[in-house]
Amino acid sequence: MSGNNEKINPAVKTTTIGVRVLRDVQVFPLSISEQVKLGETVTELITGFVEGLIKNNEGKDLKTLAQLENVELVEFILKLIKDNVNKIVEITTDEKPDDFLSDCTNEQFTDFALLIFEMNYSGETRKKFVGLVQKVAGTLNEQAPKKKKKAKVKK
Repeated sequence: MSGNNEKINPAVKTTTIGVRVLRDVQVFPLSISEQVKLGETVTELITGFVEGLIKNNEGKDLKTLAQLENVELVEFILKLIKDNVNKIVEITTDEKPDDFLSDCTNEQFTDFALLIFEMNYSGETRKKFVGLVQKVAGTLNEQAPKKKKKAKVKK
């Protein structure tokens, strides 16, 4: 612990990068604001990608994601990474994006991206969010006015 009694966030993880010499890099969780912005960016890119598919396949059956040709899918993923990689590195590490990317292999970057996803969108975070939604739904269900059963009228 540093001299000014700073507390290190226990959610901070470490990943290893290096083309020739390996080194550890701290990876920080995204703030809610950053998660929302990143989610909006990814949504915009996916929407644009799907709109492009529709335009390019006018009059034909639209391809599903599973049926996309590898080239189309790889191009989409590369664009997603290329357009956002600097932002992702800046908000999740103390590294300069150019230095980080120059010292990172494809496999290491994939591990880094997976770590960010697991830290922010899956695992324990997902379980806690699902639990919260279930509790809220249960509370709302308890507070909802009970429907009165209609008395059956004998004829």
